[in-house]
Amino acid sequence: MAPGKYHRVLVVCVVLLLIQGAVVQADSEPYVNPLGDLDAYSYLDLIPVSDLWDPWDFGYLDEDDEYWPISVWGDVWHFEVSDSSLKNLRAYLGRLDSTIMTHTEELLVAQVNGPEGLWWVRAESWDEDYYELTVIEEKDAPDRDEDYDNEYYEDDYEDDYDDEGYDDEDYEAYERYDDEESETDLSEVPLPLINPLVDIEAYEYFGYGPTDLFEISYYNALGEASTHFGWGEVWFSHVPFGDGDRPLPALEEHILVLGGTIIESTESMLRASVIDAESNEWQAIAQLVPGENRYSLDVTKELLVQPGRSVTIMPQPGQGTVSVITHSDGRQHRSLVVEISNGEISLDGRMVVSYGEYKRSWDQGFPIVHERTPLHIFDCIPQEQGKTIWVMTLAEETRPEKITISVKESLPLQTLRMGEQLGVLRIVGASVGEVSVEPSFEMGIHHPDFQRDVGDLSPEGDYVFYLPAGYWDVEQFSTGHAPIRARMVPVNAGEITVFHMPSITQTVLEDFPELVEVSGAFDLSRHMVKGEQAEFDFVLASALGEGLVPTIETTEISEGGLMGSIISIEPVIMPPDIVVLLDSSGSMWGQMDQTLIAAREFIGSLEDDTFIQVVDFDTTPKTLKGTTKTEVLDSLSAVRADGATCLYDSILAGLDLLESRNRPVLVVFTDGVDANWDDTGPGSVATLPQVVQAVQERDIPLYTIGFGSGHDKTVLQQLADISSGNYYPASDQDALNQVFKSINESLSNTYHLVYQRPTESDISDIPVVSIMVDTSGSMDLSPEEGDDCGYRMQRVKNILHDFILGLPPQTLMQIQSFSWGPIIEQSMTLDKASALHAVGAFWAGGGTDIIGSLQVAHRTLSATPSKNKTLVYITDAAIAVEQDQETVDQLLEAIADSDIKAIWMGVGMENEEEVFANAAAKSKGRYIVTEDHLKLASALDEVLAEVKTAVADSSTVEVRLVVKETGEENVLTRYIGTLGVPYTKLAKNEQIVGPGVATYYGTGMAADPRELRAYGLSDDSDSDLVTRFIPLDADGANLAMDMKVTGATASNTIAGLRAPDGRQFISINFALRNVLEAQEVEIDAKGNNHPANWMSSVGSSGRKEFRVPQYLIPSLSSHLYLGWNNEGMYPVSQASWIVPDSLLVPGDISLTVNPEEPLEGSLVFLVDEQPISQMSLHFYDVAYGHFKIDLIGTSEHEELQLETLPPAEPARLSDVFELRVTAVHDVTEVGPVTANDSNVFRIVEMDLTSRVQALLDINPQEVFSLRVLSG
Repeated sequence: MAPGKYHRVLVVCVVLLLIQGAVVQADSEPYVNPLGDLDAYSYLDLIPVSDLWDPWDFGYLDEDDEYWPISVWGDVWHFEVSDSSLKNLRAYLGRLDSTIMTHTEELLVAQVNGPEGLWWVRAESWDEDYYELTVIEEKDAPDRDEDYDNEYYEDDYEDDYDDEGYDDEDYEAYERYDDEESETDLSEVPLPLINPLVDIEAYEYFGYGPTDLFEISYYNALGEASTHFGWGEVWFSHVPFGDGDRPLPALEEHILVLGGTIIESTESMLRASVIDAESNEWQAIAQLVPGENRYSLDVTKELLVQPGRSVTIMPQPGQGTVSVITHSDGRQHRSLVVEISNGEISLDGRMVVSYGEYKRSWDQGFPIVHERTPLHIFDCIPQEQGKTIWVMTLAEETRPEKITISVKESLPLQTLRMGEQLGVLRIVGASVGEVSVEPSFEMGIHHPDFQRDVGDLSPEGDYVFYLPAGYWDVEQFSTGHAPIRARMVPVNAGEITVFHMPSITQTVLEDFPELVEVSGAFDLSRHMVKGEQAEFDFVLASALGEGLVPTIETTEISEGGLMGSIISIEPVIMPPDIVVLLDSSGSMWGQMDQTLIAAREFIGSLEDDTFIQVVDFDTTPKTLKGTTKTEVLDSLSAVRADGATCLYDSILAGLDLLESRNRPVLVVFTDGVDANWDDTGPGSVATLPQVVQAVQERDIPLYTIGFGSGHDKTVLQQLADISSGNYYPASDQDALNQVFKSINESLSNTYHLVYQRPTESDISDIPVVSIMVDTSGSMDLSPEEGDDCGYRMQRVKNILHDFILGLPPQTLMQIQSFSWGPIIEQSMTLDKASALHAVGAFWAGGGTDIIGSLQVAHRTLSATPSKNKTLVYITDAAIAVEQDQETVDQLLEAIADSDIKAIWMGVGMENEEEVFANAAAKSKGRYIVTEDHLKLASALDEVLAEVKTAVADSSTVEVRLVVKETGEENVLTRYIGTLGVPYTKLAKNEQIVGPGVATYYGTGMAADPRELRAYGLSDDSDSDLVTRFIPLDADGANLAMDMKVTGATASNTIAGLRAPDGRQFISINFALRNVLEAQEVEIDAKGNNHPANWMSSVGSSGRKEFRVPQYLIPSLSSHLYLGWNNEGMYPVSQASWIVPDSLLVPGDISLTVNPEEPLEGSLVFLVDEQPISQMSLHFYDVAYGHFKIDLIGTSEHEELQLETLPPAEPARLSDVFELRVTAVHDVTEVGPVTANDSNVFRIVEMDLTSRVQALLDINPQEVFSLRVLSG
């Protein structure tokens, strides 16, 4: 252990617990019975050992992919358990005396000690509804008669075998056709299209297999073992030929005459294909038999579905399966389209491709039910080059009358370069959470060099994966946030793909506090553009109180959606210039006195140096004497209630009085409308349009007060809005007093803001379409299974398929789903194939998180710089939440404020039309509620038309002011004010700002040979890649040595040595250089030299010279440590001795760096098996100095304070190290090992810290023990 460094130690002990009682099982039931009652199983079968002719065979793969076969005699129980997971079974077995041999999500194998013997358990999960359970009570093999026989085999085979083979007559009869029977059978065999000899009798051997799964092995043109895998009819034959004949060229000519194609051929083999008029694909595989005048010919027939041509199948009574095949060239995206006339079928798709030892397989099942929809479009199917077999299983009672299948080609794909060599996927921009990958389309892969699908962190913060070639899906996940996925990222053999996560979607991973948005919090006015800067005044609404003080740090400003930079925010010290228009018409009689009292209080509260005038208006406007507070207060005594209401003329008079004032404000008070004495005509000469025009031109805020119930609310509200003022209704005198108080507070809360205008000229109008789809369980339930249900999931997939393909080519798309929570199924992308894949992968199940889905949709779209943003929201639930409808409404309003065009589609939600109408109103969008998929498709066609229409340039832009305030319990309040201003061209450049997308480069396009070599790849296609390599460029030094690090390799094996379980090797590439100064050195008898002053201190004497000394590190493992993932520090391992370019000599842990002799090579560290998230090197030397090199990430390891520790061993052992117990807890599982029913594992966690300058070598098994007291 490193000196001064603590290690965490886990001590695991098995503690015996006393369990009383015993379980007694009835003879008629198995001991292993997870449901307890045999009637609870959906299927049950028992095969007694007496009925077995052979032992029951099964097996499993361990963690190292090693297969362990198990062969057992015994009573065999078969069950079908209605459970979507094996977790409950695992928990049940944990209560028994069991040993779990293997356990994955799909497979569990266990051994159970029963009261009377051994039991075996094997469970396999096939889909989300059930799993198959096999339980075997181990027993002796049954006694058999020595002379037993069955219908095929006789007991004397072994006796009849000699060097010539079997001579048993029964075997011969079984092996060969009898002449008479052969003639009868062959007459009923259909003839293959590829039939070079025409007459069956001319073949040496001829056999036929009816339609079924087949697998034909052969050697291809490269001499590699290959397999022709399919489902159809098969003809097997041996074709004789004479001396001097050229049989394969003759066969080739025969196939070409049929219109066929030669796939591959050599002198000894040929593989060819013919497609007939009925769309059957015939394949022929011919191979010469060495040393004989014959070749084997295997011919297969499969029904082929070609792009653009449909195949119609009419199933016959009693027909259990039908099948077709499809081919993909990997260049075009292909969708499978299946339509059935009635009933239902089970569709199973299978694909198997091989590239040497690299195997890829796909096997998926799809239920096709006419009641759900007659038409099924499948987009989540393999798109790489190869053949897919589609087998349809039919049930007699639900057999459709007609099945129509077609393949739809739609989009070009990025070509994949497949092969055995691994490729590199480097993921850039995933700065939050964890990143994982998995093969696209749930493809199964087996590659001998593929270690793990987890990424290592590079020094730049990128994730680096070494993966087999193919399409891969990327997922970024952070706890508490929506997962972000990107699909169909190509990885090519021997090449690098660099994938950039879109920055827009990263907003969903930010930890936002609880958010409250307050619109209309500020009144913005007097906006002026001055070149590259602009300025305006804003007034805090009186309701905000005195606590909110805008600062540069808490305030944001944007113009036209682009962020500006605030230069200053200053309170306005200048007193306002106020004109008060006071309605004294006849209708005010009886309340004039109280109104004047309220007006006096308002005027009296103003600053003494305020300019103020009052216009008393009834039939005509009259300006009262005075412009100071004292003068105006005296003049109010002349006001009397009488006459008509000339509101419009008075407003124009007030505007004239404020002309050229520095800080003008017009306060308008009235209890009526502009009318004459008896309300039979207007009270003013001016008209409303004239007043509106004057208010717009003067840029003076109007504070309008409507008193009582008879005032003209519409006009007063309009005048306040267009002037950036406020409208206040006052129903009585108390309310009027409060209104005057609010106006005064607003006038005293005025600020002046100056900001740097955005430098970008405009936001792009690239179309951005965000699709959010409800995938809760109700979306795929029958109407009988729940209210408002109706098998909607596949219909939604179908209409979205057409919608996505119809989008303009440069449309940015994001595909999302929500059930228990939202998921970004495909992050922002221009790739329609990836979007189709995401939609095709929708699976219904779970709840309905309305709020979460709205938050994700709003965050990503609002962060997207585009003027053409559309949200398509599809659900079969009401867009409402009883517990938090306020949050839903805020999000809907935020969508409107972000200029997002939303369409709310309620599938089967006719009874909730009011809710959808409300959502559309608050979001300023539209809605449709219908079960009819044709109407839904029509609504999406309208959206398509809008998306394709360019956004017209506006003559105005919006200036938006946001002030943020964090309150109690981390609640963030955003106060928002907006102002429409004339568009003014931005000062600097004409750049168009567009949204970031999920992008990648690779497939040979951007990775030059030097970059390939940096990642351990090569432009030589024959080179191999078997490790995870991270290129590095870091260095450090002390007074004696420069250390440079160029790369790190993670591997489970080194030179044939395998790392212990749970550990891995990290090999670091070094370049070392001696940097000591020349000095007097002493040379010992072995020729080694050391600084003379060191040697004299220990009493040594030898020949002295003046030269650069050697730098000797006597024990590298006690000087150099690898910091790993900020969890521990690991010394140099002795495994360094076996690497080819080791810096160490085998058997010697010391290292000498000679002057003028730089060293290059590797050192190995044995660390915990984890993906790389942090790495650092820590070198300790009390003579020449310590240093640290951060390789990946930033080290948080505690550095050793060696100088404070004694260099010699203390007298007492207790002074050598410090031990501190940090935790004790009991568990029933440690890794893959499960404790027996009467035992637990007790884990003791402790910190062990060295207190000396020495390396402590401690074996916990030898020095630690646990004493358990029992009473």
